[in-house]
Amino acid sequence: EVEDFFFGGSDARGIIERVGTTPISIANTTKLNCTSIVYGWYLDQVNGTVTDPEYMSKALSFTTLQNNPTVLSAMEPYLTEPQDVTSMFTKSQTCSGQNDFIAKAACSLVESEDFHVSFHEGLNESYLLGFHVGVMMEVLTSESLKNDDLWKEIFTHVVRLVWDAALNNVDFGSTEFRDFAKRKINSVMQAMNRLLNLRDFNYDQHEFILLLWLNIMETTYEDYRTGILYDNVIASMVLIYNVNGRFIYENGTVKWPLTKEWVDLYIAWNLAYAERFQVLNFIHTLFLPSVICSRDSRNAEDFFLARVVSLGLNLAVRFATTSEDVKTWSMRSNDLPLALMRHQGAINVEGTSLRVGGVSDRRWEEVFRSLLPNRDDIDWRATDTSPLHYMNDADYKLFIQLVVTITVIMTGLGLEIHAGPKIIDYLKFERTGIWWWMLAQFLFPFLCIIAIICKSPFGLPFLVLGLWKLGFPETIVYATNSVGAAMRGDRIGATTNFMNSLGLFLHHSASAYVVVSISLHYWILTRHLSSLLLILVIQHWFSLIKYYKNSVYFVIEFFLEVWWEWEFISNFEHFVRDKDRYYDVLGPAVAVCMLFAHWLFLASAMLELLAQTKTNSEKEGLDHLLTESINRYNLGLQPV
Repeated sequence: EVEDFFFGGSDARGIIERVGTTPISIANTTKLNCTSIVYGWYLDQVNGTVTDPEYMSKALSFTTLQNNPTVLSAMEPYLTEPQDVTSMFTKSQTCSGQNDFIAKAACSLVESEDFHVSFHEGLNESYLLGFHVGVMMEVLTSESLKNDDLWKEIFTHVVRLVWDAALNNVDFGSTEFRDFAKRKINSVMQAMNRLLNLRDFNYDQHEFILLLWLNIMETTYEDYRTGILYDNVIASMVLIYNVNGRFIYENGTVKWPLTKEWVDLYIAWNLAYAERFQVLNFIHTLFLPSVICSRDSRNAEDFFLARVVSLGLNLAVRFATTSEDVKTWSMRSNDLPLALMRHQGAINVEGTSLRVGGVSDRRWEEVFRSLLPNRDDIDWRATDTSPLHYMNDADYKLFIQLVVTITVIMTGLGLEIHAGPKIIDYLKFERTGIWWWMLAQFLFPFLCIIAIICKSPFGLPFLVLGLWKLGFPETIVYATNSVGAAMRGDRIGATTNFMNSLGLFLHHSASAYVVVSISLHYWILTRHLSSLLLILVIQHWFSLIKYYKNSVYFVIEFFLEVWWEWEFISNFEHFVRDKDRYYDVLGPAVAVCMLFAHWLFLASAMLELLAQTKTNSEKEGLDHLLTESINRYNLGLQPV
């Protein structure tokens, strides 16, 4: 419904004209002077910038966090001694002047006789409470950006103790507004809850984008439904379509580089909406230095966390208790004309360089049509009609994993097919041939462990070189030996070589899928998964022992195989139950594929022993092929 209103095929100026808003021209008063005057009006109401410990204690008690040790540690100076917070207000004022949208609105407020703001008399207590609540919020918000334990304590308290209370105490306004207020409360609470239960930030990115999108769209729809702030509807659509989807999660700290311009527009957009309530204390969270000073962090990356902390504290103040002091704090305190709110929305739309749609889109459509046959029948109606479009997000993610995995497998097998024969042709006439093959086996665990633990696509080359052993054609030699044995009528030799070749293919394919999924951050490297991968690495620690003492090698690998299969049986239920949470729908199948590959190796070895055949697959494999050169020099199996 909102999009139908918004997308009429025009730029922001055209939308403003269609809605009927006329932006008011701004005089030459400097922006910092304008914000200074407006801040002066506020300071006149609160009588200075020195805090009172009694009022600070009362403000903290609104949140019911007054007994939390972490919170008390951050608030201690303000609870024991008066504090001059002039620097806090100066910083907020300066940052407001650096926000072009806020500064222009402040100049309009100062200069235009059309906009008159009146403060109600006899509300000194409300203003004082608001002043101290604002200081309390800034102290805890700014400290939360430095101390991850603090915001986690605040979020835990608010989610557990305030969520239900907030929903139950929304008893003001119309039925439609109460429903809207409850949706807003839920979206903020969900954001805090997600941050508290963060498993892997890359895995949860889409959830945070959705929550931010919903938080903006809820207010947007309220503005649209009431018809009061159509300009702000446009500004909110610009925000939604310009959200940066790239998160950073470092050492437990959330960083979201939303960019300064986006954050400045968000604050101005939110201010236009909040002004509707005519309660000065309700807009404090937007002017906290930690929130409004988007230049304090690179690309405003701290804004998201600061905003969620301040909103959580705001909900705690409003709903954690039902004391008379809270009612005094939330009293209507001023009168703002509707024209000023609409003017703020017009400034928001006119002043931003962020854009959605526009004339250039239509021009591109014309280019698109001109390049295609039957261009009268093909236009934007062809958009989103391809097969991949109909995949849901989970299926498309699986498609990406399979494409990358198959590419890795093709690269590995390609090395064996194209480079492998060249390697063998060269090394089988060199006495160092077996040494290079032993080196490839020796490097296997090192190369594979790098690929597993780096959790990055940059680990995939190490995976290819490790699994496919530097290009030595292990899988291909087993396959060709199987064909050769079959042609000679050696059914056991054909079977054992085929089982080894198929086992290697399945084993390497399953391993590639798992490591690719981890490197793309689609799978989480859980304890259950890592226990199986690490034992596989350990199995290859001892690969060179077979060249010196085959019986010792057999005993070691037998016990390691029992251990690995025991771990598999112990953990398989987790792969099934947690496939949607930590892995994907193919997780259990990949695990079974790996187990089947191991059974093929065991069955091949047992078949050779039981048949007591000379067609030993190991001797017909690379070891036999490369040790011929060593035998030629009577060097035995000692590495050269």
